[in-house]
Amino acid sequence: MESLSISSVNQNAGQNFTCLACRVVFRQAELQRAHYKTDWHRYNLKRKVANMPAVTAEEFQVRVLAARDRAQNEIQEQNNNYACNTCRKYFSSQLTLENHLKSKKHRELLTKSKLKKANKTKTQDDNSTKETVIDREEKSDDEEEVEEFHLTINDCLFCRHESVDLQSSLRHMTKSHSFFIPNVQYITNIEDFVEYLCQKISIGLECLYCNDNGKAFHTIEAVKNHMLDKGHCKFPEDEESMLEYSDFYDFSSSYPDDLQGDKDEELDPLTKDIRLSDDGMTLILPNGNRAGHRSLRIYYKQQYPNYQYMTPDTRRAIKVDLTSQYKGIGWNTSTPVSKSFIKRYYKVREIGQKVKSKKATKLGVKANKFQPHFRCQIDF
Repeated sequence: MESLSISSVNQNAGQNFTCLACRVVFRQAELQRAHYKTDWHRYNLKRKVANMPAVTAEEFQVRVLAARDRAQNEIQEQNNNYACNTCRKYFSSQLTLENHLKSKKHRELLTKSKLKKANKTKTQDDNSTKETVIDREEKSDDEEEVEEFHLTINDCLFCRHESVDLQSSLRHMTKSHSFFIPNVQYITNIEDFVEYLCQKISIGLECLYCNDNGKAFHTIEAVKNHMLDKGHCKFPEDEESMLEYSDFYDFSSSYPDDLQGDKDEELDPLTKDIRLSDDGMTLILPNGNRAGHRSLRIYYKQQYPNYQYMTPDTRRAIKVDLTSQYKGIGWNTSTPVSKSFIKRYYKVREIGQKVKSKKATKLGVKANKFQPHFRCQIDF
């Protein structure tokens, strides 16, 4: 960039091109236009608006480098606060750092770094023995974690509450989480039933309400939080999902045969005239009524309003009632209509139709909708 001192601006005003914000002079117009696009010119414009003196190009470069150094130092300080020294990674928040510390890769690198430190201090034989010890410790830790996260019948299925016995645990889940076992009177062994629910949550990592249809979970806490947040502290309402727990139920006591002997002989004459429809979804009773299948209950639940259609007698009665009311008010309905009134009525009606047609024409002109049906406009 070719620039002259500001003192020569007045002498060569007709030949040179100046920038009053930066106080420089250019010999060509292209250099001046390129200068207007630089950050140095923008910076001096802002200083000029604030009534501050202009800055030279060298001072501007020094200030830019200093600002970059300050920004890098701030970023480095922030990263150092949330840094993992073993993995040599930086994080933007405490939560991401905690998640990284719980990850499998971090644990592997941590064990590798510990083994490297041990290799520096001891011989290869000691290292081999230590590796076996560490493997045993890891296996024992894994077993302890599995035992720790395995729910028992005294634990709550939805929170971390621990009860003394099964009865207090069920009472806690009923009061705190509104958890109810359907048809509890027909359960054969409630301990095995609750144990199955514990295994489904802790080992299978499944929600009681979603089963396999929901999303996959990786920890027991995630399953519990999902059931609490979504309100899934209950069993599904459909019968197909409840078939999973059919081994724990015995409904034989609810059958009528157990209460009063065999009633097949009494029911036979009643079922003689019952017929099945062609589609197999409806039973036709002897009195002509039809009993539909339970899969069609959504259609049978529909209720339509009972419209009462008027007969000619009801219409005639309404007219008589209205005329009697009008006579009571004082309006005489028996007076004949004059011919002048009829002419005036048809005249007003004709004027109204003309006004409507004029408005429709005006609207069609405005919207350009004179052609209501499709018609080819080009004939070859």
